[in-house]
Amino acid sequence: MAGGDALSCFACGEQNSADSRYCKHCGRALVVERNHPSVTQDPRNRLMLTLVIVLLLACVLFGLFGLITSKVFGPSRSRPELPAALVITNVS
Repeated sequence: MAGGDALSCFACGEQNSADSRYCKHCGRALVVERNHPSVTQDPRNRLMLTLVIVLLLACVLFGLFGLITSKVFGPSRSRPELPAALVITNVS
């Protein structure tokens, strides 16, 4: 068989016709390599990757901002006052 019309079995190396699905020698399925675009070339994947990176950066920046402001201003120690209508003064 001609090299361009034949598929080579990955298991035994036997040459098979181009329309064969299984090797005529060992019976294994013949695999035809197809030209698939890589994951990074797909525009949808690139958009998703960009969104994930932006969200991670935003989380890191907000976390750093919270950490810095808590160190600069310190933790809030004042307790909020209850309105007078909610304070129970006489329990009998």
